[in-house]
Amino acid sequence: MCNWRVQCDYDNIPTTIFTPLEYGCIGLTEEKAIAKYGQDDIQVYHTNFRPLEWTVPHREENACYAKLICVISLNVCLSVCRCLCLFFSASLCSKS
Repeated sequence: MCNWRVQCDYDNIPTTIFTPLEYGCIGLTEEKAIAKYGQDDIQVYHTNFRPLEWTVPHREENACYAKLICVISLNVCLSVCRCLCLFFSASLCSKS
């Protein structure tokens, strides 16, 4: 018998939005990660990248953004988010 009152945990289900500004993510948000593990146990990494398929048409470098949220004490990555945008600019690789 099915129990329809059980809710699905969507934290580890990938989400993608296909628009001119593509976006994809999986895992906890930064706010949820901090609430669950504490500010001192979270390390957030930011980087810009250029997808392989953009190398042939010679599109602008550093046009895409990625963010990793990691738990220091567990040595695991909680989430990955990426955004493909032609006009995004930031430092090549930094951590906050």
